[in-house]
Amino acid sequence: MESRKIGLLIALVGMLGATPDAMLLRLENDEGAVSSTILIWRYLLVGAIQFAIASSMSGVRGLLRASTLAPKCNFAAALLVTASNLGFVFSLLWVDPAKSLLLISLNSLWAALLGYAVCGDELPARTALAQGGALISLAVVFVPDCYELKPDALDLIPLATGIAMAAYLTLARFVALRLPRSSLELSPALGSLASIGF
Repeated sequence: MESRKIGLLIALVGMLGATPDAMLLRLENDEGAVSSTILIWRYLLVGAIQFAIASSMSGVRGLLRASTLAPKCNFAAALLVTASNLGFVFSLLWVDPAKSLLLISLNSLWAALLGYAVCGDELPARTALAQGGALISLAVVFVPDCYELKPDALDLIPLATGIAMAAYLTLARFVALRLPRSSLELSPALGSLASIGF
């Protein structure tokens, strides 16, 4: 299977996984679960699964050795994963879910822009047009609130979440290109466990 089709399949599975996740988060909240309880159990389990997957790929020793080759990048990646995790949960709990998912889903466009700026990727015309469309969708979300002088600062949470996700993807690509012997495979597990602390 060619890489584009694999990428589309991964995006489809991710989208199908995110929609029930948003519904379950709202349901847990409506049933009286507090945000800290949701975060602790969610990211304790996610962190354990991510660590198991990462260590199964290269072994625990290999994982730790590869992670120490770029410690600053691993630390930054863990912070970006933590921001993405917390932002995703709080976006879905505190902001309109449709608006949250719209703003978070713009992460691929931000990743393209960051890839252009950081990794020197090409920015095709269709991506530049999509960036313009993204700016229009942001205007549709934010301008009416600003016009009524009732801007909702909580709307910035899903926007920042999407940008943090894009920054993590760009950092992972940067490390793969510039430091091929190092690895960020441990960072998602560390970021998930750090999410519990907040």
